[in-house]
Amino acid sequence: MRFVLTILLAVLLLPAFSRAEEARISEEFADGSGFSYQAPSGWKVMGREGQPFKVVLNEAAAVDGLAPNIMIKDGVFPGTMEAFAEQTRAGFKKAYPNFNELGADMLHTEGGADFIRITATNELKGHKVRQTYFLYDGPRNIKLAMTVTVPVTVAERFDGVLEITAKSFRFESGIVVSTVLSSHFADMMKRMVDQIKTSGELGKDPTDDVIKLKALDPVFTGLTSEHALEVTKPQERDFVAGKFLEESNQKILNDLCSFIEVFKTEKPVAAKFVIAEQKAGKLKGADVEVGIRIMKWSLNKLKESLKVNQQTKDLEHPDPAVGPKTPPIPPLAPSVAPAPNAPPPSK
Repeated sequence: MRFVLTILLAVLLLPAFSRAEEARISEEFADGSGFSYQAPSGWKVMGREGQPFKVVLNEAAAVDGLAPNIMIKDGVFPGTMEAFAEQTRAGFKKAYPNFNELGADMLHTEGGADFIRITATNELKGHKVRQTYFLYDGPRNIKLAMTVTVPVTVAERFDGVLEITAKSFRFESGIVVSTVLSSHFADMMKRMVDQIKTSGELGKDPTDDVIKLKALDPVFTGLTSEHALEVTKPQERDFVAGKFLEESNQKILNDLCSFIEVFKTEKPVAAKFVIAEQKAGKLKGADVEVGIRIMKWSLNKLKESLKVNQQTKDLEHPDPAVGPKTPPIPPLAPSVAPAPNAPPPSK
């Protein structure tokens, strides 16, 4: 069973580890969403005052004090990418009298998203440069411009590597699989397995396969299918820092436990474990967060079970047969009013 739990934890944490191993430059917007890209090998990543995002420099290739560099700016623009590109052109032509566009084309990121490339020559503070503007269309009308500035004399050396960088760009949703919650979930499942083996919950001396099938698989599949262990990046940072809404979370978990206890149908093994742990005062911090997620999943399972049982009950107990129908009552003959000025009936 230790092997099973190790695999469980590995599966839960795999997405987070994979992203970390990519060593991409990641930037965030206020809501935790953002973007990332692969910087050219050997270029320096640094913050610079006045720039909203990191600046990437190749100081070794500097010419007369100007190093090839990448700068990124974002903005909200509700129009099309083509309209955004036209606005960008107009802005640079107005700001820089020596701006000279060489051409524009459409490229595709590694993920298949379209983006526009505009190439131009320019002059910045006495330096003749070639600039490439990579324009991206993001969510919520966000438009983003990655500007690559390279001294004209060395520009061709970097065309290939900078195109690779531009194609590696992608917007990020801001949602991650929580490493904190995943770790605590795996630890809770280990404790649950230990409890099962001593409590007789699944019979005397249940095998690892039985425990996995009846206790672990349902809750693991349920939480992953419902994305219950995914959180926003700001939430994950709070969890890593040990920040939890302890008081309100305890109330939520207590309410869920009390509500689920009244169900007369068989409860998931994981739900019964959480109820017992909560009553014993063993759940704190991240464990409470995980417990809430397990109980919400359990509640959905119980509701589904009740719905299925009710449908089965309706099938097994049809409406009683209808007896003989009462003969219909014939309609009354319509009354006829005497015609106006009609003579009185004869006697």
